[in-house]
Amino acid sequence: MGNLYNEFKQRSNADRVVDYIEEKLKKKPNRIIAYVELTKRMLKDKSFKHAYNLLSEGIKKNPDTAVLLMEMGKLKYITQAYGDAAESFASALKFKDAKKVETLYNLGLCYLQIGRSEESVTHLR
Repeated sequence: MGNLYNEFKQRSNADRVVDYIEEKLKKKPNRIIAYVELTKRMLKDKSFKHAYNLLSEGIKKNPDTAVLLMEMGKLKYITQAYGDAAESFASALKFKDAKKVETLYNLGLCYLQIGRSEESVTHLR
């Protein structure tokens, strides 16, 4: 994964970067960092639908990791789908690789947005 990340950072042309990462994912769909980096690029470009499709594909191919569920939660939060974002964050918490503090905080923010104040306080502490 480190090599992929370094190669990604060295490329300057955004389109070439996207093409490069997509090609890597075709060869090795379990490269979680590639999904994350490509999603970040798409979010920067406000390509929310493409980011959603990419993350959905990544989750389908890598169902046993919290990282992509957390990224999906962030995407859904950005697009104001707070209930769906809460579901993604809650699902991420089931896995060992979940960043517990960050995920609980994000879940609390979602609950706050959908009017579940008592639950949000529990997660934001």
